[in-house]
Amino acid sequence: MSTQNLSKLELAAEEIDQGINFEKNLAYLNEEGEKGNIFALKTLGFLYSLGLYDSQDESKKLLIDNMSEESEKKAREYFTKAAELGSVHAKIWLAMGECIRVALDDKSNSEAGENFPTAQDFLNAEKLALHAIEESKKESCDCTQNAVAMMCHWLAQVYDSKNPSNPIYDEEKVKYWEEEYEKKLKNFNNFSQF
Repeated sequence: MSTQNLSKLELAAEEIDQGINFEKNLAYLNEEGEKGNIFALKTLGFLYSLGLYDSQDESKKLLIDNMSEESEKKAREYFTKAAELGSVHAKIWLAMGECIRVALDDKSNSEAGENFPTAQDFLNAEKLALHAIEESKKESCDCTQNAVAMMCHWLAQVYDSKNPSNPIYDEEKVKYWEEEYEKKLKNFNNFSQF
């Protein structure tokens, strides 16, 4: 990507992605995020959600571990702030995170002393996902179609979960949302931008 047309925030995000001036650029994104800049908040959410290795370091040093509970919490906080400021893209990522958690997690939640996910967790994930997908249809949406496609896929997984606490298991909805996912995949060639 040419750096000539990039804003200072976009340049900071690009440099982080390339492993350049990581600490300085991360501090700058945090500073701008604290000021309510949606781009900065979303970028920070993606960094903590997806993780980051230092591409300039031959040992591929881990700069942000997306598998840690702290990173998951930070990603959710950044996406929540961006969503509150009107970012549909952030709403999609929040909803997708919930769908992934309920579709894949059938372990006991020791902190709450109960099984996760509960029936209410499934209903909440469905509600968030459907709302985010509806919001993505607005003209002013800042969301990529790639993210909407992935949201459709994970919503299908929620409907397909055979977890005994799932009150919304529905084969027809699984089929519908997987078809929506496939349609959206056909509408673009580059699936790298979430």
